[in-house]
Amino acid sequence: MQIGKERLNILIQETNGLLREGEILAVAGFAGLSDTLSYLQEKPCLLTKRFSRTFLRESLCVCQESFLTAASFLKRIKEESLFPGYGSISMERDGFLPALWKLAEASRVGLCVDLGKVPVRQETIEICEALELNPYTLPSAEALIIGLPTKGGEYWQDSVNSGLLTPIGIVTSGPERSLYCQGRKRYLERPALLWQE
Repeated sequence: MQIGKERLNILIQETNGLLREGEILAVAGFAGLSDTLSYLQEKPCLLTKRFSRTFLRESLCVCQESFLTAASFLKRIKEESLFPGYGSISMERDGFLPALWKLAEASRVGLCVDLGKVPVRQETIEICEALELNPYTLPSAEALIIGLPTKGGEYWQDSVNSGLLTPIGIVTSGPERSLYCQGRKRYLERPALLWQE
């Protein structure tokens, strides 16, 4: 069921352009990384019962490095207009899955996404398991979902090869929005807490 016109306009305001059928869906940055950093920096007491101090210290360093690399890349995307005219949405407010739904709904398109390809650091996965959190719904500053042309230019390919940009699926005509994980198919659900009737 599609949302009403008023809420659709709100969604469109949260996006930076809209997706189009046939585009490649990609992620710049890492799902859940900024919240992982927050737990490591501000709430280590929640983690010391499960992890060694060495693991937490090393995880903090690795996650900070990944975060800064992603931030630098996203700054270039914005300042140099590297992918002009293509739809995107930040994961800063809602995390990967809610942001993905918002972008698809605003664009009125379908999706076919391989969750196994979504970039998530192992440190995020382990911390989420310990705290019973879903890494795909953790807010993530300096992370972006973006639609790109099937025939990308040299910079597009260089970004993929260097791990700065990760293709995760394709944009379809819809209305089906499919998520695949280890061969199992499920559907992208509307974020109930964000869109209660």
